[in-house]
Amino acid sequence: MADIPKVELAAKGWFRRPARVALAIRLCGGLAISTACLWLAARSVPVRELQKIAQSLPLWVVLLYLCAASSSLFLRAARWRLLLIEAKPVPQGIVFAVNSAGQMANNLLPARLGDLFRATNLGPVGISGGFALATVFVERVLDTGFLVFLSAIALGSLSDAPEWLGRASRVLAGVACGGLVFALLMPFFGTAVLRVGEICVPRRWLATFQRLVDQFLLGLGSLRHGRRMFQFMLLTATIWALDGAGAWELGRGVGADLSPVLTVLLLTSVALASAVPLSPGNLGVYQMVAVAVLTPLGVNRARALALAIALQFLIIGNLLFWGLGSVWFLGGRRRPERR
Repeated sequence: MADIPKVELAAKGWFRRPARVALAIRLCGGLAISTACLWLAARSVPVRELQKIAQSLPLWVVLLYLCAASSSLFLRAARWRLLLIEAKPVPQGIVFAVNSAGQMANNLLPARLGDLFRATNLGPVGISGGFALATVFVERVLDTGFLVFLSAIALGSLSDAPEWLGRASRVLAGVACGGLVFALLMPFFGTAVLRVGEICVPRRWLATFQRLVDQFLLGLGSLRHGRRMFQFMLLTATIWALDGAGAWELGRGVGADLSPVLTVLLLTSVALASAVPLSPGNLGVYQMVAVAVLTPLGVNRARALALAIALQFLIIGNLLFWGLGSVWFLGGRRRPERR
C-alpha cells in the first residue's frame, strides 16, 4: 500500500491538513451539540437537587450496576465471536480485549471510531479488516432490529408515549430492515460489484479492492447459519436483560422508580439515539433523550436527569477500566512480535 498516492500527498502535507481541519470542525460541532443538549436537559433543574440525589445513591447499587455492565460487556464479546467463527475460531480473550477497547472508543470519540478499531485490530490473529468490518455491520443491524422490536412492544403498551419516539422508532425500523436486506442480498451481487470494481478502481488498487470485497462477503455469510443466529439473538436478549436490570436498580437508587416498560423505553431510546454519532460519547444527547422520554411519563425531571448522568458516568467508567486494560493487553502481545 506504500505506492498509494494518498501517502505521497500526506508526506507533502496536502492530505493531512484538510483531514485535521475536518476533524477539528467535527469536534467543535459535536461539543456545541453536547452543550446545547445538556442545557436543554438540565434547564430548570437546581444543581443542589442533583447533588442531593447523587449523595443518596447507595454504593452497593453502583457496584451491582458495574457487575451487570461488566457481564454484559463479556457477553457482547462472546456474541461477536459467534460471527467471527465464520472465518476461524478466535480466542475469547482477544475478542474481549478488541471489543472492550472499541466500545471504549465509541463512548469517548465521535463518529463511532471504535467500530473501525474493532474492524482493523484482529489482523494479528488472522482476521482481515474487510471480514471484521462485515461482522461489525451485521452485529449493528441485528442489534438495532432487536431494539426496534423492544421499543415497539413498549410503545404499544403505553397510550401517552412521546410521539417523536414513535416516529424515530419507525424510521430506525426502516433503516434496520434496509440494512438486513442489504446484508442478505449483497452476497448474490458480489460478482457484479467485482466487475464494477474492475472498471472503476485503478489497476494498482484492484487486487486490494477485490480482496476486501471477498472478505466482506465472507463476513456477511454469518447470517446464513440458523443455529448461530439463534445463539446470537439469545445472547442479545440476555445482554439487554442485564442492561435493563442494571438501569432499573440504578433508577431505584436515585429515586426514579421505573416500571419495566419505562426501563425498556429508556434503554432503547438512548441506545437508538447513540446510533447517530452527533457528539463525542453522545454527551448531552444521552441526557436530553432520557429526560424527553421519562418526564412526559411521570418521572421527576431532576431524578430523570440524575439517572441519565449516573448511567452514562458508570458506563464510561466501566469501559475505561476494561478498555484501558485491554489496550495494555493488546500492546503487550504485539511488542514481542516486533522484535
